[in-house]
Amino acid sequence: MGAAMAGAGTAIAYPLMKSVEAASEVQDQLHRLVNTLPAGAEGLRDLAQAQKAAADYSMRHAQSETDLLKALYLGTSAGLSMQASLAGMRDAAALATGVNGDLETVQRTLNLAYINFRDPSKTAAQNMQFLSDVMAKAAAAFDYKDVEELRSQLELAAPTALATGTSFKEMIVALADFTRHGLTGTMAGEAFEESLHGVLTMSQKLGIQTVRNASGGLDYVRSLEQIRNHFIGLYGSMNAIPVDVLKELQKTFGIRGIRALLLDPAEMATMRAQLMDVSGATQQFQRQMETAPSKQWAILLNNLTALEVVIGNALTPSLVSFGHALADAIGGVTRFAAAHPMFTKFLAVTAAIAAALFIVVGAIIAFVGGLTAAASFIGIGGATLAIIGAIGIAVALAGAAVVTFWRPLSGFFSSLWNGIKGVFTSFANFVKNWGLTILGFAVAPWAMLPIEIYRHLGEIKHAAESVAHAIARFFVGHSPIPEGPLHRLDLSREFARTLTPAPIIGAVRRVAIAAAIAAPMVAGAAAPASAAYREPGARHIAVTIHYHVNGGASDMSAEIEKHGRILARTIRRELEREARTDF
Repeated sequence: MGAAMAGAGTAIAYPLMKSVEAASEVQDQLHRLVNTLPAGAEGLRDLAQAQKAAADYSMRHAQSETDLLKALYLGTSAGLSMQASLAGMRDAAALATGVNGDLETVQRTLNLAYINFRDPSKTAAQNMQFLSDVMAKAAAAFDYKDVEELRSQLELAAPTALATGTSFKEMIVALADFTRHGLTGTMAGEAFEESLHGVLTMSQKLGIQTVRNASGGLDYVRSLEQIRNHFIGLYGSMNAIPVDVLKELQKTFGIRGIRALLLDPAEMATMRAQLMDVSGATQQFQRQMETAPSKQWAILLNNLTALEVVIGNALTPSLVSFGHALADAIGGVTRFAAAHPMFTKFLAVTAAIAAALFIVVGAIIAFVGGLTAAASFIGIGGATLAIIGAIGIAVALAGAAVVTFWRPLSGFFSSLWNGIKGVFTSFANFVKNWGLTILGFAVAPWAMLPIEIYRHLGEIKHAAESVAHAIARFFVGHSPIPEGPLHRLDLSREFARTLTPAPIIGAVRRVAIAAAIAAPMVAGAAAPASAAYREPGARHIAVTIHYHVNGGASDMSAEIEKHGRILARTIRRELEREARTDF
């Protein structure tokens, strides 16, 4: 239920959020557009007209409302009126769709052509329509990569053509012919500019009358043909022109412009004929492209976006008000946090710790939930024993079939509920006892081994103690040993039986006698000059000492003490030697 509620909330909130986003994008373009409109009521009317036109057009065609408003901005920012901008937007959108180009680039190109080549006798819509038709036909028939390439040529060629009165069609024919012969992009514009300058210069030098078009301007193609015919008449063909004459022509026409004299007149005539009737070319190409699935899909999305914009516009005021209130609240919290840095630090640390706990606990819950989900698909024990899991599934399905088809319907739900409880109970016991252990050994034994050792540490310790006690019963404990081959052997008694006490007792007695002899001699100067000691049941030792003392009575005591220590050491060494030989 919680997941369903969350999903429902998301399903409602997400479209509303997308609606606000779409409306915000449109509002951004409208705010940008209003800067180019007149102030006051006229500007408001133009703005409303622009928004309605862009929305209506986007719902019928493949260009989005946002892109159309950008195109309108390009028109009004270039000095065009709203009516001219609206006409340019429609024709540019149709041309961009027809030639599969970028609307912004097409709009800039169309604006450039309109500003330089519009016919004052026609309306803005008629001018835009004618110019876009010419460009559509040229882009489709004259090997242009896209409208951007044509635009780069117009930027250089248009001012010169405008100054000489060359028509838009004548300029397009010349540029297209240069493009076909390898002078693409700006190089074609430069070639047209240089060659037009050469035509005017040669007309003055040679006195060749230039050809005029219907509007009184220079007919570039026919004037160029007049100059070419002049040199063909002099030398028989353009290829027979002397080198020095060619050098002069190159200086006059320029390095690129001289190619105009080498262009095929028949080819230029054919290209010129192709542009004679261009009426409706833009809409024709647009209709053809909009039958493609991608364009149909774009139109559908534009309609959905239009709905989102309407909803978003309705929500925007409330969201803006809420945003202001929220900004004020956040500002208050910011000021409070700045005034109480220690409290803020405490809250931040607490939040970080809580977040870490939530992550860990959430991961554990997700893991347990994953095990439960896995068990629901593969049966109890399926995480480790796939065969048992398969058997469990088969048995469960068979039981469910029997209950469903053979038992009364009233007992079906009770059995099903008991079965479900049994599954979860068994799974819980399995996970509690062995599930995690087996799963851990299957996934990462090296990681689970310490855990298992710790879990069974008591059992391992008890087993080790039992083995140690069992081994000890064969060797230690008490005498006689309770188990094993030494069971009947009394070790302490046998050890005592092997001991011979006589040497030990004799050695002890001799050490005691030596100490007894040495002690009186060290004690004072009145010790007897001779003494005899008898060892019971053995020999006797007689010691005679002669003292020779030089000096007074004060030196005698120290001398006697020194000789006593010497005597004691001598007796001790002798007794130790005899004791070693006795053993």
